[in-house]
Amino acid sequence: MNSTYSLQDMCNSHKWLGHNPNHTELNAYHKDYRQGKDNYEWNYKKKAFTKIAYVKNEQGVKNFVEKYHKDHMCCYGLNPRQKVFQNAKGYPRGIRVRHCHKSKPLY
Repeated sequence: MNSTYSLQDMCNSHKWLGHNPNHTELNAYHKDYRQGKDNYEWNYKKKAFTKIAYVKNEQGVKNFVEKYHKDHMCCYGLNPRQKVFQNAKGYPRGIRVRHCHKSKPLY
């Protein structure tokens, strides 16, 4: 077990979401990210931009969290993604509300 996260809890959480066979969106938010266009250069230099990935299984979650957990807060998207969306440069991007076909509320 890692001192900052539990691999078993991560896998259980992903299974609980029930996204198979769809993708789960993962986001990693850097602790030093600065919002706004004026901070672009600073964020670029510090590699502080939000990281987005789409995974289909627990191994993908594990790989993502192991890569980013030291400097980022890693989060799951609650709603399954039928496909991976990309920005103009071809990198994965977050989903827009109009693309959500299924919603999973928390109670």
